[in-house]
Amino acid sequence: MLPRMTRRSRFVALFSLAFGLAIPFFAVWAVPHAGTCVLKGTLGVPCPGCGLGHSLLAVQAGHWLEACQAYPPLLALFLLYALGLLILMWRGAGRPSPQLLSRSVPWVGSGTAATVVVHWAMVMATR
Repeated sequence: MLPRMTRRSRFVALFSLAFGLAIPFFAVWAVPHAGTCVLKGTLGVPCPGCGLGHSLLAVQAGHWLEACQAYPPLLALFLLYALGLLILMWRGAGRPSPQLLSRSVPWVGSGTAATVVVHWAMVMATR
């Protein structure tokens, strides 16, 4: 029998999952409404997610090459999420345990953050 998740591990798992899912949806919503990045418009510095909204809109339209040109780490992010889902399905045998979720979801979230920050650092270094 598996031990129950603690309140803290449940919160971390749900927060990581919600944050990881909210960013792409917000980016898709914000692009038609804002037009440009607020940070780039005010400070002239691109934010870590610059191009993500345009990239997700291009994926939605089926233009994968245009999507990867707008935001190069998009493919890495898709692969990271796919790998996370495969691990959950493989290790959880169809229904992942709370322990597996509390261990794997933060890793996927951390990998996402690391991918975005490394891309942003490379963009800032070449400015």
